[in-house]
Amino acid sequence: GVVVLVYPVISMCENYHIGSHDLLIGKKATPEMEKFTSIEQNVDADYPRTYIWCGSRDTCVPPENSIAMDKVLSANNVDHIFRLFPDAGHGIGLAKETSAENWSVEALKFWLNV
Repeated sequence: GVVVLVYPVISMCENYHIGSHDLLIGKKATPEMEKFTSIEQNVDADYPRTYIWCGSRDTCVPPENSIAMDKVLSANNVDHIFRLFPDAGHGIGLAKETSAENWSVEALKFWLNV
C-alpha cells in the first residue's frame, strides 16, 4: 500500500491543530491518548510507502507535523517522499500556480512506483 498525506495533522502531542485535537480526541485527552493517536509515535519499519507534503506558509496545520513525519519515516527506513513547498499554504488542493503545482503528478508516480 501507499499513503498520500497532504498538509496533514500528524501529531496530537506537539504542534497540533487544536480543532482536530479537540474534535477527534477531546479537550481533556490524556497524554496516553495523545500519544496513541499521534502517527509519528506509531511508525515502524512496516509502515506503508508514503508521499507527504505541506507548505512552508501553512498557518492552519504547522509544517512541523510533516517534518516530524519525514524524520520518523527516515529513521525507520520507510520508502517515502517528503516535500515542503515554499510559500504554499493550507487547503490549496491541486495548488495551481503555486510552488506545489506538480505534487499530484509526483504523488501518482510514487503511488504507481514509476
